[in-house]
Amino acid sequence: VICLSFLFYLLETRTEWIERLIKILGSLGFRPRRDCLPRIQHAITTFTGFVAMISVIGATVIGTTAWLLGLPQPFLWGLIFGLLEFVPYFGPMIGGSLLVLVALATGSGGWWPPILMLGVILIWMTLEGYVISPMIYGRAVEFDPVMVLVAILFFGWLWGPLGMITALPMMVILRELVVMRPDTPALD
Repeated sequence: VICLSFLFYLLETRTEWIERLIKILGSLGFRPRRDCLPRIQHAITTFTGFVAMISVIGATVIGTTAWLLGLPQPFLWGLIFGLLEFVPYFGPMIGGSLLVLVALATGSGGWWPPILMLGVILIWMTLEGYVISPMIYGRAVEFDPVMVLVAILFFGWLWGPLGMITALPMMVILRELVVMRPDTPALD
């Protein structure tokens, strides 16, 4: 993510980097137009901004719930949950499981804190998974949800957890490379 951010910072601020990248793509058989690279940058920036917004909201909801339940370090757990939101599908499941285990381990109020925490996490994940994310991700990256899952699994298999985080930005880059010119010799 840092490398992609740095790359697109250079693309935004330095025209010589754009010229170099266009030259490299040309040597690979692509014929990119000047408007393709800013479009890739805009799609990735929009996606990252939307994911950050969802993460902050999720961290706030989960951290506040953990605080109300009296869990130790509630906002740290909310922050961990929010950071795990950057891993689509699997991150919230891992973060939610950790929080339920913490609620079970503290055992301060019997069974109702873990059950309530599980309920809030399930409600959040359902709301985020079926309402918020499809609307937001659909606008940001314009991919079919099945393609998103396949991309996350593939890049997760290829590069591990970092691949799961960078799967959608990589798919945006690959899609834009294909859209540049479908009749290029590299794709023939």
